[in-house]
Amino acid sequence: MNLLQKTSKLFDPLISLLYPRLCSACENVLLEEEKILCTKCQYDLPETDFHSFRGNPMEKLFDGRVNIEKATALYYFSKDSKVQQLIHDIKYGGNPKVGLYIGKTIGIRLEKSDFMHGIDLIIPIPIHPKRLKKRGYNQAESIALGLALKANIPIITSSLIKAKNISSQTVKSRLERWKSIEDAFIVANQESIIGKHVLLVDDVLTTGATLETCAQLLIDSVADKVSLLTLAYVER
Repeated sequence: MNLLQKTSKLFDPLISLLYPRLCSACENVLLEEEKILCTKCQYDLPETDFHSFRGNPMEKLFDGRVNIEKATALYYFSKDSKVQQLIHDIKYGGNPKVGLYIGKTIGIRLEKSDFMHGIDLIIPIPIHPKRLKKRGYNQAESIALGLALKANIPIITSSLIKAKNISSQTVKSRLERWKSIEDAFIVANQESIIGKHVLLVDDVLTTGATLETCAQLLIDSVADKVSLLTLAYVER
C-alpha cells in the first residue's frame, strides 16, 4: 500500500462523518456496504411486478391510444413517498450514478422474465438541449444506460430528439400536457430504427402523453414494434 492509499484510508472515516452518504429514497445514512439505496428501502419500495404479466394496468392505459407491444414500470408512485424522493434525487440530485444504479436494478428484476426478449434497441425519452446543459445529464438516459448495460442491448440517443423546450409537466392536466408536447419531439437518424423493436425508457409515467407521442412517432417512422418502460407508474 503506497502513501496515497494509506492517506486515503486514514481520512475516509472522517470524510464519511462530515459528508455521509444518504439513501436516495429515505435519506438515512447508508452503511459502508450499501449503495444508493439502503437495505430497508430495497425491500420496502412498492414494486409493480408488471413485467410478469400481460394486460397489466400500464399496458391497459395505452389501449386505444397507441399500439404498443408491452409495458412495465419498476415502482408504484405516490405523492410524498420514498419513490417520489428517489425520482427527485435522480432528476435534480446532480448525480447520474443514481439513475444508472436504478437502471441496473430494473435489469436485474427483468432477468427472470421474458420482458426484454426480442427488443433490439433502447431509446430514452430526450430532454431539450437547454435543459440538458443546465442539468448536466438526462435522467431517463442514465436509467436507460443502466438497463442497457445489464441487458446487453444497444442504447441510442440520436434517433429521438426534443426540439421544443417546454415547461415542467408535473402539475399539468392530460389535456394541457398534450397541448404542450405537440410537435415537441422529432425523429432523426430514421434508418437506425427501421424494422426494430424499440424500448422507450422514461423516469415516471403520469398521464402517458409524452410516451404516447414518442411511441407514435417511432411507429410512424417504421419502427417494427415499440414497448415502454419507466422507473415509476402513478397508480390510478
